[in-house]
Amino acid sequence: MKKFIKWAGIVILALLVIVIAAGFIFRSKYQKMAKETFDVKVPVITIPNDSASLARGESLANSLCTSCHGGDLAGKDFFNDKTLGVVYSANITPGGKPKGWTDADYIRAIRYGVRPDGSGLFVMPVQEFNYMSDADLGSLIAYLKTVPSSDKPSPDKDFTLLAEIMAGAGAFGTLYQCTEMDLQDA
Repeated sequence: MKKFIKWAGIVILALLVIVIAAGFIFRSKYQKMAKETFDVKVPVITIPNDSASLARGESLANSLCTSCHGGDLAGKDFFNDKTLGVVYSANITPGGKPKGWTDADYIRAIRYGVRPDGSGLFVMPVQEFNYMSDADLGSLIAYLKTVPSSDKPSPDKDFTLLAEIMAGAGAFGTLYQCTEMDLQDA
């Protein structure tokens, strides 16, 4: 019986070491992914300012942006779970994250999921925006520049250790969709 307990203890200890090592590897993978930067070739797109284009942009924002960024586009508590953490969507009004953005910065963020500094936007559904026509993208950007400004803060995501390990293991799918795109064929 003592021999069985000894070997069971060795097996349990070995499994524990494997689980801890895997957790470390997956967390490191997630942290590397979160710090990765991307060089995007941004096309020049005309940003219109006529009323028809602004109306089209409002329609696009209401159907494509408000579910994540809130009805006022000032961001919201997008995901909140005690065991995994909190993810807030960004305030995308002129007073929020896009403050000081150029047209190219908007294009880079919406179409490619990349911030002006080259870092990836977390869970930005760029697969939905990548093939949007230039006219629609221009209308959307024009509208976003006209929405009432909000100074509501956009806190950074706050993942728990468990969530970082799971993200690194791919349990949440692709969190930075820009990693799956050819950013130079813009």
